[in-house]
Order: sequence, then structure tokens, then C-alpha cells
Amino acid sequence: KSATLNDPYTGPTVFIFDDGSVNFRLENSVEGGGSHTGHVVGGWLAEVPVTLSFIRFGNTLYTYQGVTQISSYDVSAGFNVANSADLRIGGNQANAAGQSLDVFLKDLASRNQAEFP
Repeated sequence: KSATLNDPYTGPTVFIFDDGSVNFRLENSVEGGGSHTGHVVGGWLAEVPVTLSFIRFGNTLYTYQGVTQISSYDVSAGFNVANSADLRIGGNQANAAGQSLDVFLKDLASRNQAEFP
């Protein structure tokens, strides 16, 4: 969701990797969540659905797989970012075909307040 083309790529972002790693950050910096990761329990398995939730509550970023917390990270107190960029699933502001996912997405939702599983 970054509107910037240069580091630190400010904006809520989630990276999902082939090895099951999941990175949820507010920008590419230590203060904004940087490169901390969680890991999908059991990794990705064909025909096995995985439900992920990404939550910011106060100064903490949470990643849940179903009802299980797989990561949390405390961002700098009061750290805030703009939410004005377009929401993208795969691709980025510089390359619409880059960083693409080969997955089936279902029941995508966004809320303006924290909702823990």
C-alpha cells in the first residue's frame, strides 16, 4: 500500500513468501516493522486453506493464522503512516506484474478497527 517508489516504502505492507514466511510492516525500517517475520504453521500445502489476519492495535503489529498468533512486533510509539495508496494484491507501484502471488484469495476484508480472531 506504499505510495512511495523509494526506501523506506512507507505504507502498510504484507509480504507472503514461498517458504511460509509472512512479513507485515508499516515501512521498511526498524521503527515501522522492518523485516520481522512470522511463519505459517506447516507451511503452504496444496488444497489446505490458510486464514491470515494482519492487525495493528496501538503500537503493535500482529499476524494471526486462524486463531494462532504467529508474530507480533512493537513499532515505535505513535508511528503513523498514510493510507492513501491503492490496495494491491501482487504487483507494486513501480511494476504491476512484480511480486505476484500464485494463490486463490477468498473473503478479503478490511476494517478500520482492530478485530482479533
